[in-house]
Amino acid sequence: MSKHTPGLWRVDKARGVVIGAVDTVVANTRASFRNYDIEAHVAEQLANARLIAAAPEMLALLRKTVDRMDLAERLATEALLARIDGDEEAAK
Repeated sequence: MSKHTPGLWRVDKARGVVIGAVDTVVANTRASFRNYDIEAHVAEQLANARLIAAAPEMLALLRKTVDRMDLAERLATEALLARIDGDEEAAK
């Protein structure tokens, strides 16, 4: 099972990408289609990049809050975390 690139991640507005450690591209939020009006979608692309960049911190916070949940919330959250970790069998 592959792990995600460790955070912290940041947005590189100039390149339209999310950057991880050692200047590694984690995600490209720019459209790669010909004749695509990039300027019309810049705000949405930057919002997507900010959300993606926050993912490692959100994941860490989610893992910390599992212990405070009731049983139903905990089971649903643990299944979600299993999917994030790539453990499809545990996610069922």
